[in-house]
Amino acid sequence: MVTAQERLAACEQRLDEFQQTLDNKDKVAAIRLARALYLRMLLGSANKRLQPWSDGEDITNMPLSHMFEWISHDFERLELAALEDAMTPAEIVMYARSIEGVHG
Repeated sequence: MVTAQERLAACEQRLDEFQQTLDNKDKVAAIRLARALYLRMLLGSANKRLQPWSDGEDITNMPLSHMFEWISHDFERLELAALEDAMTPAEIVMYARSIEGVHG
């Protein structure tokens, strides 16, 4: 059986590992780039996910699954915009090359 003290020690160790990752600019850039590419992929599928629905529909009659997709779509767009705004010039170059590699 794991004690609370052991769980706390494990959490502190993981926190230290995450802190080291945040201190590594190359890892942060790689994570930001990967997340932006993933969000672009999700947004690319938005037409299929959202096609049967209209954002002009009355939300009181909208199934929760439809509403969830619309809200998710909005958050995906906002997060992608924030990530793109936070990219350094070098990250923007890598990002553009990655997009070209996917769509090129």
